[in-house]
This record gives sequence, C-alpha cells and structure tokens, in this order.
Amino acid sequence: MAYKVGIDIGGTFTDLYAYDTQTGKSLCLSSSSTPENYANGVLNVIEKSKIRPEDIELIVHGTTVATNAVIMKTYEKTAFVTTKGMRDLIEIGRFHRKVLYDPYQQKPEPIVSRDNRFTVEERIDKDGNVLEALNENDVRQVAAKIREKGITSVCVGFMNSYVNGKHEKRAAEILKEELPDAYVIASSQILPNIGALGRFTTGIINAALYHLVSNYIENLEDRLRGKGFKGKLLLVQSNGGAITAELVRTKPETLLMSGPAGGVVGALSIGKASGQEDIITFDMGGTSTDISIIEKSKPFMSSDFEIDWDMPVPIPLIEIISIGAGGGSIAWVDSGGVLKVGPRSAGAYPGPVCYGVGGTEPTVCDANLVLGYLDADEFLDGDMKLDVEGAKESIRKLGEKLGLSMIDTAKGILEIVNENMANAVKEVTIGKGRDPRDFALSAFGGAGSLHAVACADKVGVPVVLVPPEPGNLCAFGDINMNLQNEVESFYFSKLDDLDLKDINKRFSNMDKEGIGLLHSQKVPTNGETIKHVISMRYTGQSYELEIECDDLVIKEDTVKTLAEDFHATHKKIYFVNDPDSEVEITKLRTTVIGEIAEEINIQDQTGEKKEAKSKTVKAYFDGKEMDTPVYQRSLITTEDIVSGPAIVREKKSSTIIPPGKKCRIDPNNRSLIIENL
Repeated sequence: MAYKVGIDIGGTFTDLYAYDTQTGKSLCLSSSSTPENYANGVLNVIEKSKIRPEDIELIVHGTTVATNAVIMKTYEKTAFVTTKGMRDLIEIGRFHRKVLYDPYQQKPEPIVSRDNRFTVEERIDKDGNVLEALNENDVRQVAAKIREKGITSVCVGFMNSYVNGKHEKRAAEILKEELPDAYVIASSQILPNIGALGRFTTGIINAALYHLVSNYIENLEDRLRGKGFKGKLLLVQSNGGAITAELVRTKPETLLMSGPAGGVVGALSIGKASGQEDIITFDMGGTSTDISIIEKSKPFMSSDFEIDWDMPVPIPLIEIISIGAGGGSIAWVDSGGVLKVGPRSAGAYPGPVCYGVGGTEPTVCDANLVLGYLDADEFLDGDMKLDVEGAKESIRKLGEKLGLSMIDTAKGILEIVNENMANAVKEVTIGKGRDPRDFALSAFGGAGSLHAVACADKVGVPVVLVPPEPGNLCAFGDINMNLQNEVESFYFSKLDDLDLKDINKRFSNMDKEGIGLLHSQKVPTNGETIKHVISMRYTGQSYELEIECDDLVIKEDTVKTLAEDFHATHKKIYFVNDPDSEVEITKLRTTVIGEIAEEINIQDQTGEKKEAKSKTVKAYFDGKEMDTPVYQRSLITTEDIVSGPAIVREKKSSTIIPPGKKCRIDPNNRSLIIENL
C-alpha cells in the first residue's frame, strides 16, 4: 500500500486524513494534541490509524509550532542590527491605535528587547545610492556584544536595503564570521520590499523562529524515520501551498498560519465539487475560529498580516481572521457583571468541564451539552464519555453570578460566542465590500457544524455546507495541496511610464528563481504553473493592492487591463476610486506551483436504504425545549430531506438543524446542504 497522509495539529485535537493511492479508500481519525511536544501527537495519531509508517509515501503536515511560539512568546532570544538612528523603529511602529479612543492601551512588547537592538553607521538613500559607507568595525563590535549575551539568532535590517542590499549582505557576512554558531539573516533576503517596519519585523520573526522550527522538524523527522517512514515530509505554508521540511527551515515565517490554511484548501475542494465558487470558510475548533474567503474558486490572498497590533509581517498568505472562540472557550463574568466568552480557552488539558480531566470553568462545549446538542455517550464516536452533571454544575454556578437559570446561562454563552463569530464574518465580507448573501458558508472543525447555521443567519448567508468528517477537513486540505514557492522583488514605476522590456525581464528572472526553488525540493510533479501578481497604488498612498496579472508576458493591452482591475478593486474594497489619478507599481511577485495533488474527494459511508432517524432527544431551540429527532449522517440518502429541528450526528461531530431549516445531501460529495425551508 502507498498512503498520502495529511496531519493537522489543533489546540485540542490532532487530526489525520489518509488516502490509499492504490485502492482510492480514505481514513480519518483524531487523537488529543500534546502541547508539551506536538511531535508526540503526530506519532500518536499515525499509530492510532494502524497505518504502517513504511507504507506512507507522503506526509503533508499543518503545524501550529510557529503560531504558538508567537502567541506565547516562546521564540528564541534574538538580536537586531540596524542603521544608526533606527534602533527604536520596531517599537515606535506606525502610530496605529488598536482601539481608537482607549487612552490606557499598551503597545505589545517588541519581539527584540531594546538591550538586544544594536546600531551601526551606514546609509543608503531611496534610490540605492550609498550616502555613508558601512562601518565594518561597528559590525564587529556589535558581534562581540551579541557573543557576550549568548544570542544565536540575529537579524540585520538596514534602511532602504530593498533597493540596494549591499550593506546588509556585507554586515551579515561579518556577523557569520564572528558568530559561526549563530543563525544570521538579512531582512532584504527574506522580504526585498519597500516598508522598513514590515521588512524588519519579518526578518526578526524569521530569526526568532529559526531554531524552534528547525528543532521541531528535525525531531519529528528523526522519530518518523525511526518508525520506518521513508517518504517525503512536507509542511503546509500560510499561502495554501506545501513546502519540503528541508526548505522551510530557512522560511519559518511561512508557517505562521499553517494550520488554518489547510482548512481553506479543503473547503475549496468541497466547494468545487458542490458547485459553489464563493465561500466563507468557518473553521471552529477547540480554541479558536478561523474565517476566510474564497471568491470564484480562489482563496483571497493578502500581504496585510500582523502577528500583533502594529507588528506587520507582509508576506503573501491566505487572508484568515482568527478569533478566540472555540469549543473550549471559557465563559466568565467581568468586573461589571457582564457575561463574556473567550478568548481564554480550556484547550485539550484541562479541557471543558464535561471532559472530566480537570477542567473547572464552564465552556462553549459544556453549554452545547447542557442544551442537548451533544450526546454524552456518543462524543468522538464513543471514545470519550462526557460528564453531563459536571457541565450543568459549572454553568449553574456561573448563572448564580448573573442571576440567571442554568439553561438561560447556557443559551447566553452560545448567543455571545455566535455573535462574536458573526462579527468576524462581517469583517471579511461587509468590511471588505462583499455581500455575505452572495456566499455559502462552509463549516468545519470539531465545533463548526454546531454553530454554523446560527452564525450564517446573523449575517444573512443563505446556504451552509458541512463536509463529511468536518473535524478533519484541515487534514484533508493538507493532502489536496500542491508545492508552492513565491519570489518577490521591489519594482517601482509609474504605470503610464512602464518599461515593458524591463518588467518582463524582471519577471523572467523571478520565474527562473522560483522554478529553481521548486526543483531543489526534489519532489516529482505533474506539471508547473506560474502566476504573476503586481502591487499597485495611487501616487501618494502608503498602502498597495495586489492585482493578479493574467498575462505572463506584459503587453500594452495588459497595462490597460491592470489599470482597470486596480480601479475596480479599489472601488470594491474602499467604496471609492479615482480613474483619473496616477497609478504606480511598487512590487512584483512570482508564484510557482508544482502540481502534486490528486483528485481526492472527502468520503463518508454511502447512504443506505435504512431508517436514518435513530432516536429523539430533548434540545433547546428558540428558547424552548423541543423533541428533536437525531439522524445518523451515514444513513441519510440523497433523496432524503431532513427538516428542523433536528440533529445530524456522525463519528466526531454533530450538525444542528434549527426550526425553519432543511438539510439534504449533496450527491457529488455527500456534504450536508442546509437552507431555509
């Protein structure tokens, strides 16, 4: 046998989706995540699958190791070497305010503390001319200070290095000579783009994550090889493409949204099979909910990403909004007596109270159990028995603080978390000039199908899709990925003055570099695809829009199309444009895709001609307790219509069908389609 395996690590569970390339059969399952060492979770879920490691030809792994390091600030102590006078730029930032009218807000601590930031004499102007030569003695003195501090990760970031990286490159060479055991990176090597703050922050994140990511990958690979795995290990990047474990060690910043990206790719595959081109992805797990947009069967890409307030990392990635709302989100009462939910989560350990493994604070999961939406005996296909009385008692105690009954408190918990998630959906739709009524909502993650319809109703989304095995869709998306590499370059020109020969030459060189990166990974592909993106803005603006260029060779007609697309995109996002204003180009990007994904449809058991309704339970809808039929998803046929109120159960998830809704099975991929009656 030869398996392709996708493995996604979440805050609560580690999910696996395996595809047998010989039989076409699939397997999916989950095991608890292991925060003390996430590699344990990977090995545990493979062992649970009973697939022999020697039978696995490919593992595509979505990891949270980089994300968690940034959130928990457990990255490597890092030194930053910059131009004299620029020591505090990464702390001053852009004077953005997280909350406009909060005078007490505190900026987050910079990744590199002030005592680990050093300056040297050098200066290059905006045109790349050397105004002041690099003082190499300064660099050697800085190296001595870094050595004394025992720091082994260093980023060099000089002003205007995007247009001339000569000084950065030389400073990095000297630091490597003086600090042979340290990892040294130049910011323009990672991100040769205009915008010092974003370039510096990205370079610093690269250096801060290097050792952590390298050690994780090395440990995971060694342990997999020790179990007999002889195949290829790929990591999921934030751009929705895969990259080899060898190459990603020097590009750890590309893993910042690794896990959620798999879900978007999985939702894209489900949407194509269901004939849905425009999708809101709704990935609700144990600790967070990740929301993204797919338009015309393309994930929405962006370089407008921040790891924290005013800490930009402007790398190309799928735009995903994450909020602290998950099944493990803790409900609490603030000092003003107001009920809040999240962002703090019970995670896998101690977990929700109903897990019975030490959790004491009520969570969203506990509220779902109390309201009858979860089955205490069938949770995770019966692998975990839920403590109903423990959940009730925890919510009852919370309700006493609010003067509410247990049931009203549980309903309040769900109402608040649903409202929080609906606001996030509005942010990626209405807030970006999109009408949510034009989209379907694809719900996945362990808790997504419990809350999807309620959230969709709050924003006016007419259709909800729930794929088979929704808790494992990120892992399914992982094995539906292709190899992907990006090459970026600063390029400044007025659009009306564009030198076609020059820009085509630049793109040609970038294409060759991208293809070289692809071939260096030594993964057989079924073909290669090249895409070009151009960053454009109105003259005088400080932000750009990324416009996809359909022509690999730019001609006069292409320039006209680019201008039209830019004006239209600006109008869509900002509700205003000015076709008479001058437009300029600031950046070019080449994306090279190596096609390795097969046509894999997510599977569940085929519906049988057998009664799908298994029993009736008491559950709460519209503030009332109702007799609610429970249907086994695997027994629902394509001819069946399930009307709400109802609950559809499968091995590791439950889908809520409220009154006034109906549910049917998509014959193309057996997704649940939920609509108004």
